[in-house]
Amino acid sequence: MNSPTEQRLGAAFRDLVADQPFTPDVPAIERRARQARRRDRIVRGGIGAGVVAVAAVAAVGVASAVPSGPAKQSISPNGHALSAENGDSPAAAPGPRGGHRVE
Repeated sequence: MNSPTEQRLGAAFRDLVADQPFTPDVPAIERRARQARRRDRIVRGGIGAGVVAVAAVAAVGVASAVPSGPAKQSISPNGHALSAENGDSPAAAPGPRGGHRVE
């Protein structure tokens, strides 16, 4: 419920405004539209970066959670099996003519 004073002030403001025509401020409207577009691009970019970051974390998590298969055994040129468990390495294996490789 409005008091009589509020009703008088409201009527006075309506009378003041009725005499003034509405003229839009075109430069201000354009400026606010540019600001809104800029803000929208920043928000969308932030969301995109967040999605990429979450996907990267998920990929690392999956890669570290999935156990890798057993190591493959390498076969030397002379047919001997090489394994990392025994300290063998392809560099220490005999070459194709039976001699040792020098590196």
